[in-house]
Parts: sequence; structure tokens; C-alpha cells
Amino acid sequence: LRTESPYWLMKNGFLYSYPSLDRSLSTEVAIMGGGITGALVAYHLSKAGIPCILLDKRKIGMGSTCASTALLQYEIDTPLTELIEYVGYEQAVLSYQLCIEAIAKIEKITQTLTADVGFKRRPSFYYASQKKDVDELRREYQLRRDIGIELEFWTKEQIEKTFSFSAPAALFSAEGAQIDAYRFTHELLQEAQKNETLVFDDTT
Repeated sequence: LRTESPYWLMKNGFLYSYPSLDRSLSTEVAIMGGGITGALVAYHLSKAGIPCILLDKRKIGMGSTCASTALLQYEIDTPLTELIEYVGYEQAVLSYQLCIEAIAKIEKITQTLTADVGFKRRPSFYYASQKKDVDELRREYQLRRDIGIELEFWTKEQIEKTFSFSAPAALFSAEGAQIDAYRFTHELLQEAQKNETLVFDDTT
């Protein structure tokens, strides 16, 4: 988002072309936006046999999707300890569990596609930036363990032994992945179009 040359666009180029909408159409569902979110919605609706039209005012996948970090992480911006305070224990736990489940679901989808969209399982590393954060990280670790998330608590010594930098403590988890979200978006829409989903870009 900080450059006019997003990595995934430079790597892949324009993968597929889509027409602009130039006539009146009727549909059950109109999806506004052709990034990864819109593409996933179109894909699932098409698999369910629900007619839909996807529209984007730019080229498909040309927003934040082509500037993606490629990371698929179950960690959201709010730690589980804080999220429980905001929405309660059950809803917070469900949020984290659904994020883990989503990575597995994405993996299954990629296995059905003919093109390689760069999906690979990757561990995640979540570290405390300051010594005062270590106790909070321990609480986070225990909470995640209690709800069935497999992860390890790493000390400063373990971190320094493994990496070329230091941190007071960290959480190491196998629950993570990477994906080329830009290519994935286009391949999802190629599949959706097989089930009569219509895709239009350059459409205000």
C-alpha cells in the first residue's frame, strides 16, 4: 500500500481479463468489490448454486489484495486476553477457533484448484517487544493452550539460539500459512464463473 508497484502484481502481472458491465442485469446477489473477500464470497455462493454478479470499479484484485503480506494467521489484532474483556469468553474463543479453521478451509480450497496459488503451511512467531510484556504473554499462552491451540512459550534464550535477534519471550505456533492472495482471488473467480457467476471490472 506504500508503493505504486505492489509485489504480487509485479510478480504475476494481469492474470485474466474481465468485461465491464454495459447492460442491465438481474441477479440474486450483487457482490461489490473484486478483492479476496469478494472472490471468496462469489466462490462459495457459486458452489451453493446461488446466482451472483461480482463488480469492481477497478481491475480485479487491484486494491489491498495485490499488496497483501501473504500471511494467513489465526492471531487477530487483539490478543485473546483483551478480546475476552471486550466480547466475553465464549465469543472471544470462538473468534480464535474460527480463524484457525479458516486456514484449514483455505488450504482445502487451494487443493481443488488447477493453478498453484502459493499456499504453504508456515509457523507463526508472536513475541513480546519489552520485558514488561512477558507476564501478559504468559497469560496469553495459557489461555490459548486451554482452548486447544497448540503452541510453545519461548524464552529469551530459545529465541537467541534460533534467530539472529533477541526478544524477552515469544509464542511459537504451527498454526499459520502463506498464500498469494492476488492469484488466489483470480483462480477463485475462474471457478465461480464455471457456475454462471458473472464478473465485471472497470464498472463504476
